[in-house]
Amino acid sequence: MLMAMAMHAFAQTPATRPVRIMAALAEEEGIECYVRHAPRIEKRERLAVSLLTAKPGELKDRLGANINSIDALSVEGPINEKDYEAMWSASFYGVLKEIDLSKAVPESDLLPNNAFFKKEIQYDKATGNIRTICLEKIVLPAGIRELGNFAFAYAAAMKDIVLPEKLEKIGEAAFTDCNGLTYDPFVLPANLKFIGYQAFYRCKGLHGEVVLPPSIEVIDGGAFYQTKITKINFPESLTWLGMFAFHGCNLQGDITLPDNCELDCRGDQFASNWKLKSVHLPKNCTIIPEGIFNSCYELERVTVPAGVTTIEMDAFQSCLKLKAIELPEGLTAILEDAFCSCVSIKEIVLPSTLRFLGGTCFNNTHISSVVCKSQLPPTCAENQLAPGKVPLGSLSAYAPVYIPAGSKQTYREAWGWNHFANLIETDFSGVDDIAADNADLSAPLYNVMGVKVDHPLPGNLYIRNGKKFVQPTH
Repeated sequence: MLMAMAMHAFAQTPATRPVRIMAALAEEEGIECYVRHAPRIEKRERLAVSLLTAKPGELKDRLGANINSIDALSVEGPINEKDYEAMWSASFYGVLKEIDLSKAVPESDLLPNNAFFKKEIQYDKATGNIRTICLEKIVLPAGIRELGNFAFAYAAAMKDIVLPEKLEKIGEAAFTDCNGLTYDPFVLPANLKFIGYQAFYRCKGLHGEVVLPPSIEVIDGGAFYQTKITKINFPESLTWLGMFAFHGCNLQGDITLPDNCELDCRGDQFASNWKLKSVHLPKNCTIIPEGIFNSCYELERVTVPAGVTTIEMDAFQSCLKLKAIELPEGLTAILEDAFCSCVSIKEIVLPSTLRFLGGTCFNNTHISSVVCKSQLPPTCAENQLAPGKVPLGSLSAYAPVYIPAGSKQTYREAWGWNHFANLIETDFSGVDDIAADNADLSAPLYNVMGVKVDHPLPGNLYIRNGKKFVQPTH
């Protein structure tokens, strides 16, 4: 009971990590790592051994001189950390490929940190090379609830692992670079709550669907970084999605994140998923994280929650098929390069609450007109790499810019807005409330730029049947 309670509490506090994601060992050592297989001596006959242990810690002695000769091992009875080390030794120095622990009784419900990866022996700091173990298949004990950090790290030959149904936590880098895992679908245990930092980092053999259980609470940073998974579900239980969690995967189609899921503001959760089509962000989202959809080339639709106040830098950079995005009232800041190279966006409506536009946030776009409903011109910043270029610099200086009545002089004097010669004062007030009008609610809805809108946001200005109104907030 104490163990389960401790893990549940831990699952609410994701790891704090540097923003850059790299190989788990490289983060610590400051160099890149390269997985190298140790040379093996082929044996003429397969040797399988079954052992019944009387006490934990005796496995090495029981195997004796055969420890480096066995291909397959089945253990029944008590085992401990010393026994896991004996199995690792038989797979690193010997030829042990298959381990069956289904009838083993572990001393602890934690598979120890580094159980099948010994950094001090396998990792050559001078070259960055890692010699790997022979292990191809393992059935874990039914009583295991937690896999320790680096438990099977760099076990590149491992093709099959049977995870116990009681498993609640997968630790940091537990399966990093385990390229042999090729499950499709990859169904994770029913009681799993926590997937740790870089848990399946660069497991490029994972190329299909991942099925998460309804118990999952945390997917930490880099958990599926550069795997090739194409589909994953996000249960309502999910409360945390870490930075770079699915960066460089192959996710396709539509994604809906649960409304109570918190997104790590350090971002890049879905960056470089080239075939992702649409995303529904959590309703509780107040910040769209940095680079979250950077280089999602096929992304067409994103639902921006009404409570969002900040769109971080690079959030939608190079989303080439994003045609329109509704920005809610309450949004105060759009940071550097947020919509840079979104070449399918033709117009943009900036809410009355907007106060800041980051450097080149709408550059390299095909926007032809702008509506800015803020009475005071939002402050425009410069991009350090493009000094002097205004946030809306892709627009012609003669493009129409619609601003509130009585604000033209202020806009003319504001840096960034003084780029435009065609400032058009517009009365955004005096609109009809749809609730007070007997208008046909099935009639199509348009924004002030004449673009059809399927999902209106509360507080925004729209046109229906030729009449203006503000979408109700209740």
